[in-house]
Amino acid sequence: MLLFSKNKERKSKKAQSSVEYIFMVAMALALIIPGTVIFYQYTAGSQKAIVSSQIYKIGTDLVDSAEMMYSVGENSWQTLEINFPQDIKTVTIYNSSDGSELVMRHGSDYMSDAMFYSRNTFLNSTDGVDCTNGCVLDINRGFTRIRVESERGGIIVFRILQ
Repeated sequence: MLLFSKNKERKSKKAQSSVEYIFMVAMALALIIPGTVIFYQYTAGSQKAIVSSQIYKIGTDLVDSAEMMYSVGENSWQTLEINFPQDIKTVTIYNSSDGSELVMRHGSDYMSDAMFYSRNTFLNSTDGVDCTNGCVLDINRGFTRIRVESERGGIIVFRILQ
């Protein structure tokens, strides 16, 4: 009888250590899975913030360059080398009587517009003179060279270079 009780005791200890091992693995997974989800959401939000700041910098650089070329005078130009993010959809110029508006549409989950204003008149070299209803700049996602030119009458032309 003594032999039988020792065998039972050994099995009981083995079963107890197996349950404790399963419990430890379950606790580790309970901590790892939510941590992974939180990390993924944080990195996705950070990526969107990086794209938004890139677009803000590109729009500011384009408008600042246009205003500088206007200040320098007629027949002046400056070439900007810009790396457009993959989330950018269109870059459109709208003219009105009191200036121009540069609109950059971007987004992967939902569309968002970044708008930049100037008192100068902007044109797109491929669409002609009137951008009242909007002229779309034919940009490439990734590396693009844009020449910002000042022409007669204080008109600024954005010319995409290949």
